Order: sequence, then structure tokens, then C-alpha cells
Amino acid sequence: MAGLKKAYVVTVIMVVFRIASLSASNSKESEMAYFAGKSKFENLDYKGAIRDLTKAIQFDATESKVFFLRGMAYFNINKGEEAINDFDVAIALTPKIAEYHFQKASALAEQDDYKLAYREMNRAIEIDSKNAEYYFIRAEKEKELGYVTDAKDDYEKAKSLGYKKAA
Repeated sequence: MAGLKKAYVVTVIMVVFRIASLSASNSKESEMAYFAGKSKFENLDYKGAIRDLTKAIQFDATESKVFFLRGMAYFNINKGEEAINDFDVAIALTPKIAEYHFQKASALAEQDDYKLAYREMNRAIEIDSKNAEYYFIRAEKEKELGYVTDAKDDYEKAKSLGYKKAA
């Protein structure tokens, strides 16, 4: 019985090590695909970036930065729905990054969904209340929604934080 138990323990340990090595391999493959996609994104090859970032996600779908960058690539080729979907995943994985909410707001605004864009800008500002650009962009959305007083306040806030366009 002790021999059987020992064989079982050895088998379990081998399986655990195999899973760990596969996980490490997937993580490494994901990282390589991410950096390839990032490089293509920086060189304005958005479709190539999307292909590489999709590979990265297939290896490891837990990195918000990969979904975010792919969302940015989709946004740059005018695929708003795909961009918003990727921003949603990035936000679900890491909800406290203001830039994710800001870019989702931009994508929503491009689709003329100003109310949802306004809501996402509010979230970005809740997370990062010192970013002047966020106040300026929110003021722009408020103006489009007819929230004149709020827009004026946000333009003033952006100006007080040093945002040049608000001057």
C-alpha cells in the first residue's frame, strides 16, 4: 500500500511540474507575442499588432495590457465595437487604470454614444483626479450633451491643472 501511495504522489508531482512548465511556456509565448504586437502597434501596423496580440491572448488571457493594446489597435482602424469589447475586458481584469476608462470613453464618443462616454470619463476622473486632459475631454462631452454649467466647471478645472487647450 505504501508503494502505491508513493507512486501516486510521484505521479501527482510530475503532473504538477508538467502543468507549471506548460504555464511558464504559455506565459513566455504570450509575452513574446505581446512584444511583437506592441512593436507593430508602435510602427502603425495595427492589423499586424492585432494578429500578434490575439496570439498573446490565446496563450494567456489574463493580462489586461494585452486586451487594452489590442483595443487601441482596433480603435485606430475604426473598429469601434471590437475596441470597446477589448477595453471592457481590460477594465474587468484591472478596473483601477484610468487610461482604460478614458480610451473606452473615446471609442464610445466615436460611436456618438456620448452618455456612456461621459460615464466612462467620470470613472477615469474618479481614479485619476489630477489628469487635466480628462476634465477637458469630459467638458467636451458635457457640451455635446447640453450640460453647459458642468462643461464650464470642467474647462476651468482643466485650466487650473495646466491644460493648454482649456485656456
